[in-house]
Amino acid sequence: MQINNAENYLDLTALGLCADMMSMTAIETKHIENKGFQNVKNPFFVYLAEKNAYSMKNKINHMNVAFYIAPYINAICRSGTIEEKQIVFESMLKYKAFTILPSTKRGHAAGETEQLVEQAMRVVTNVKARQTKAQDAGLDLLEQLIEERHLLDHKVLLFLLEPGEVDRNIAGLSANKLMAKYQRPVCVLTKVTEY
Repeated sequence: MQINNAENYLDLTALGLCADMMSMTAIETKHIENKGFQNVKNPFFVYLAEKNAYSMKNKINHMNVAFYIAPYINAICRSGTIEEKQIVFESMLKYKAFTILPSTKRGHAAGETEQLVEQAMRVVTNVKARQTKAQDAGLDLLEQLIEERHLLDHKVLLFLLEPGEVDRNIAGLSANKLMAKYQRPVCVLTKVTEY
């Protein structure tokens, strides 16, 4: 695929800047964001914005994207399977997003179809929910360990876990939640059994 017009990809570039919570103090970065959000064309981005329109008050800006759109992208990258990632990636490609596929909706009728971008929206929603469930389970375990091991007596909350106790893909998210709650550094380590 040849890229003829870089402006066609500014919306995804701006999304990436917000997903990274990049500083908007540099004028060049702020300009890319402003240009990208003025004319959002990416089908997947548009669908995510429509899904979160109420929360975003129908405004696409740095903070709204960072809190209502980027978490879905981060979830698919962190917790999605290869197949789920491929569906979402392809739905970001304008020439593939509206491809008609057999429906994968639960309870769909035989022969029912849907667009790839619609399927991708369902996939990211499911992956985000799955990630949140794993994160909550991890937090419950870590909170239990804090209490059992009297970890609040220390300046740093340090956890050494067995494989599988907390999903490695969400250990950092759990650590961030604990760091915010207890206002101290948190380190979640998991033993590795294979190299």
